[in-house]
Amino acid sequence: MTDARPISILGLSTLRALSTETEIELDPRRFRENFYVEWKDPRPFFEDELVGRELQIGDTSFVQVVKKNGRCIIITLDPETAVSSPNIFRQVSQHHEGCIGVYGAVLREGIIRVNDPIYAV
Repeated sequence: MTDARPISILGLSTLRALSTETEIELDPRRFRENFYVEWKDPRPFFEDELVGRELQIGDTSFVQVVKKNGRCIIITLDPETAVSSPNIFRQVSQHHEGCIGVYGAVLREGIIRVNDPIYAV
C-alpha cells in the first residue's frame, strides 16, 4: 500500500541546469519539493531515469518513483518577490516536456534526516 499523496524529488544538478538555460538564478523553493538531492551522478535530469525504480532513503524509507513532475505556471513566481519570469515555464514546456523533477509514492515510511543517503534498489 502506498501513501495517499506523492512526494516530489528534484536533483540540484537539474536546478542548476535550468538556471543556466533560463539565465535566472533559481531559488529551489520555487519548485516546492519534498526532497532536493545532490545525486552521485551529476548529470542534469538524472532523476528522470529513475521513473519506475524504487529508492531507499535513509535506513528504513522506500519510495517508488512513479512519474515525472508536470509543472504549472507557479514555478514562474519568485518566492521572495512574487515577480513572474514566464521564460522559466516556457523553457520547461518547450525543452523538458513540461516536467522538472519526479513524483514518488511512499512504499515504506520511516524517519528521514538531512543528508541521509538515497539508493536505487
